[in-house]
Amino acid sequence: MSDAVSTRATRRKRLRLWLEWVLGTLVLASIANAYLFFRTNGFLPPPFFFNYLDSLMDGYNTAAWAFRPGAYDIWRSIYPPISFAWFHIFATPSCYVGTEVYARDCDWWLRTAMVLFFFGNTVLVWVMYRRHHRPTALPRAIAVGFGMPMLYALERANLIIPAFTFFALAYGPLLRNTRLRWLAAACAANFKPYLIVGIIATLLRRQWRWFEGATIACALVYLVSWIIVRDGTPLQVLRNTIIFADASRAAEWPVSYYASSYIPLHTFLNESRAPLIRLIGTDPIDFADWFLPLFMRATQALTLVAAAGIWLRPGLFPKTRGIALAVMFALSAQETGAYAMCFVLFLLFFERMEGFCLTAALIIGYLLSLCVDYFLVQLDLQVMMESFLAGRRVTASYGLTVGTIVRPAGLLLIMNLLSIATLTRLASTLAAERRLRFPWRATAGTALPQPVTSAAGSN
Repeated sequence: MSDAVSTRATRRKRLRLWLEWVLGTLVLASIANAYLFFRTNGFLPPPFFFNYLDSLMDGYNTAAWAFRPGAYDIWRSIYPPISFAWFHIFATPSCYVGTEVYARDCDWWLRTAMVLFFFGNTVLVWVMYRRHHRPTALPRAIAVGFGMPMLYALERANLIIPAFTFFALAYGPLLRNTRLRWLAAACAANFKPYLIVGIIATLLRRQWRWFEGATIACALVYLVSWIIVRDGTPLQVLRNTIIFADASRAAEWPVSYYASSYIPLHTFLNESRAPLIRLIGTDPIDFADWFLPLFMRATQALTLVAAAGIWLRPGLFPKTRGIALAVMFALSAQETGAYAMCFVLFLLFFERMEGFCLTAALIIGYLLSLCVDYFLVQLDLQVMMESFLAGRRVTASYGLTVGTIVRPAGLLLIMNLLSIATLTRLASTLAAERRLRFPWRATAGTALPQPVTSAAGSN
């Protein structure tokens, strides 16, 4: 009987491993398809940004203000000073004497640096996944390193690429020195302030010293970069962030095109619904108007309950679980752009493909890495513009895509699945103990999961 059970378990493991390799291959196939589309049409297909003249400009627009005054008072930057300090190293100052477009044509060093960080991140992730679980390391590294979120960030030359490097070093299993982890977490949070939730999430595992050390490191990194840049006080950043989060910006269609949350789509439907009403009618819009906020709030509430479960019994769960839930909560509560999902995917792929919830969450993670999308409704508008990547004029159209609707739902589904897996594990453990009393700590007789090496660092 035991041999039969062992045989079935082995078959399930092989099937899951085969499934991951198939999904990883699909990610590569979607990249190849996007490349063939580009060769034929001269621009990248959805969900890449439809302003084909604007490629790489997230990086060059920011770099330009690193070499001129007024980044916080005129341009209203929401980036902490480390972003501009980074460009003092990885940009060529002599190229920023004219327009940002001129700088893009001139500054080859910035493009090279972004590409090097991009491939370096992929290698870094692969090494970490090999240490965690070698059989699935390659397909998971492909999904994270070459998946749509990271490719989108590369096409935009967004600072999320170096931010990911520090994030992976902070919460992956590579660095052994805790102080270096603190420094990496601090750099990541300074590049992308919403990543501060990763530091806060260490409190779910009662890592008080880790939290204190990383918080102090955040302040020191901010101070040093502020001294270098000589601009960008916390009050300036806070003021500009409030302006940036204004509802009128969220109602713009480009913000909804490749979004991490339903916030921009819901705001767009409320503020600028006229174009879509003519295309899809009022019923779908009225349904979305009440359903999307309900879906988001219910998911966030379940995530908070799951976080409380991790705090009660931190030893039952992988050390990346709480950080993943915290990052997803932050992405669902504001609009960061769907390229920020690379942080979620990195943490998600430290989970084992065991049980329905974790298996489904991992499959959705692979699907979010695919470089594919499909137009539900195309606008009756043919756009003629110059394609920077192709170096010629192209004709294209854009409209409402499947990804605009499905992609934020994928993130919310992963949140729900991880939360349910967490609460189920907690409930089964408490039931096995036959007691629900303080101090809420696992006893020696509690069956713990297999050791997970993807630590966020220990004291």
